[in-house]
Amino acid sequence: MALDAETIYGFTTSLLLSRFDSPKPTPAFHWELWDLVTRPEKQVAIAAPRGHAKSTAITHSFVLAMMLFRERDFALIVSDTEGQAVLFLGDIKKELQENEELMDTFGVSKFIKDTESDIIVQFK
Repeated sequence: MALDAETIYGFTTSLLLSRFDSPKPTPAFHWELWDLVTRPEKQVAIAAPRGHAKSTAITHSFVLAMMLFRERDFALIVSDTEGQAVLFLGDIKKELQENEELMDTFGVSKFIKDTESDIIVQFK
């Protein structure tokens, strides 16, 4: 199954939105981002001012969808600092450990590796 903006939107609204701090309706900008990152081009550059929830749309929702729908075997999170990347990974890890509906839907079984900056997840 190839990911597209509609699939990521459905995934986000059904399994993630209620867990966000101060959830808001999904802006059209996020649809545009998801459309860009699901195109066949290998490289995409995204820039927008602070406050546009780029990290929520891409680093959180898209990366989780990409991994859980098995579009990729691994993801590399790059940020302005290692500490920031670790925080993003921590948010992803929290979903995989605490979001029961997500865990059941995608068959999350256990963490094979779980360090501050690296995780490996086994699925049923």
